[in-house]
Amino acid sequence: MSDTPWNPRSPMVLPTGTTVADLPTYQAATAAVDQLVAHDFPVEKVSIVGADLRSVEQVLGSMTYARAALSGLASGVWFGFFLGVLMLIWTPRQGTTYLLAALLLGAGFGMISGLIGYAISKRSRNYTSMNAIIASHYTLVVSPEDAGRARSILGTEAPEL
Repeated sequence: MSDTPWNPRSPMVLPTGTTVADLPTYQAATAAVDQLVAHDFPVEKVSIVGADLRSVEQVLGSMTYARAALSGLASGVWFGFFLGVLMLIWTPRQGTTYLLAALLLGAGFGMISGLIGYAISKRSRNYTSMNAIIASHYTLVVSPEDAGRARSILGTEAPEL
């Protein structure tokens, strides 16, 4: 990033300004922003920019009918709990009965939908996984007029031209 005019945030525009730190991890970048916050830096003028993005899929294990049923059961119980609480609010006298019924129905329908979903997708994918987009490094970009103060707080030096 170069010393270009400061660009207010826009979700469709890459932030411009001055790079004040290059950091290896997102956690290090957020720690640097926390350090700026602790020194009353105007953090609304800071952007964390991840570079060299990669899609990472971590395989968690093989999918089985039992795992599909358990996953469906868990999501069904949550949905049933939500509906049961609504019924408890609207009908307090019979609410606990409705809550229990909603939990059981949610669990049953969740298990069935989990099993059906697994049976349909079994041919194409027989494992569970988590996806993430990860950057290889992160830069802190601030407005050019605030770059010196940010570098001073973070203890970073200006790059040589």
